[in-house]
Amino acid sequence: MGPTNNPAWRHHYNPEFYLRQFIDPAGKVLRTCLGPDGQLHERSCSPRSLGYEEHLYSLGQERADRPAARSDLIETDILSKVDNDAATAMKKIIADGPSSLGDEERGHWATFVNSLLERHPKKLGERDATASGVTERLRKEFLVNQAGSAENRKRWAKTLLALHVDVVARNAVRVHMVREIRDTTVISYLKGMTWIRVRMNENPELQFLTGDAPLVANVGNPGPVEFLSIALSPQDLLYMHKSDEIPEKTLLDLALLHNLLVLGQSDYIYSRAPLWDGGIVRTRHAAQITLKRVSWRSG
Repeated sequence: MGPTNNPAWRHHYNPEFYLRQFIDPAGKVLRTCLGPDGQLHERSCSPRSLGYEEHLYSLGQERADRPAARSDLIETDILSKVDNDAATAMKKIIADGPSSLGDEERGHWATFVNSLLERHPKKLGERDATASGVTERLRKEFLVNQAGSAENRKRWAKTLLALHVDVVARNAVRVHMVREIRDTTVISYLKGMTWIRVRMNENPELQFLTGDAPLVANVGNPGPVEFLSIALSPQDLLYMHKSDEIPEKTLLDLALLHNLLVLGQSDYIYSRAPLWDGGIVRTRHAAQITLKRVSWRSG
């Protein structure tokens, strides 16, 4: 896609195609959060208005004397393709299970899952803070240690002063994100895992939840990825794991655990139906005591 006078600015870390699986008959997703008053707040929202940050992946102008890269290149040319390919694969997984995917489609879904591990704003924010500090320190050290004549040092200082160090650092983080998402070793590893779709009957007590952090890795534990779960719809959950078999009872236990882990790692919960306390699972109560207090207006 070529340059545009209106670059994309709404950058989804939860893509619209994914959130549309949780819409109600009116085409809305129910967003639940714990407000500053300590109460759960619910709002019906369009998928387009959820799971994004403005200019999250935008590239900035690194030098005042040189043209900038197209700001929305990552969102428009890279992540949009990842999401479009994954949308097709997800439809097939929901309809016929993961065994219905061809090798290429399996690679598309693995790439999308890998993107979810890398593209979240919290992860990018942590990397931005680290990269900015390192880049500024290196710039200062270079000026101090630069050998040569006073005129040469002056020339280098002028060049570096024209450099927008914070933009260089931010761009580097986003380029690194793309490199990680495309890492063929990780994609091959994810493709090689065993994938199982678990389907529940329509029941508000047992609906699968998603959120602003939808992918559960290692049942919430750190370390190399050995187990992943993600809700594909209120009735469908996908497990990706290293072992060959999981007992049916264990699958049910993990299905119930998935919702609790999503509550624990998300600021906002997205669902088709309101969270509900039933005889088996008290999801609404769990949200009340697990979610962090956040602004009602963002997310």
